[in-house]
Amino acid sequence: MAVKDTLPRIAESPAEWERDLVPRNQGPCGAPRTCFYRGFLYRWFRTRMGKGWALFISSAIFTAAHIPTYNTLALNFVSGMIFAWTYERTRSIIPGILIHGLTNTLAVLLTAFA
Repeated sequence: MAVKDTLPRIAESPAEWERDLVPRNQGPCGAPRTCFYRGFLYRWFRTRMGKGWALFISSAIFTAAHIPTYNTLALNFVSGMIFAWTYERTRSIIPGILIHGLTNTLAVLLTAFA
């Protein structure tokens, strides 16, 4: 077996990037992370420290989880704030899952077409 046969196939066109990467990006990532960061951490901090600190601390932890992508940490922090704010406003993790999925999809597509 050749070495090239053991490596993952690299998409050769934008359509393949979308087909290959976007579904993977949505499935295992967004929902469990949103459940943990908003459904558990944010709620836990909110009951102990109030909304403001809960937004800040849960977003900071969300940001730290994205290390070593240092070039996107500020964006991750703002995204974490938006996701937590959305949870606070709706009392549901579903909007956060959808927004997280859309932002991840956008990031993958921008990377693919860059």
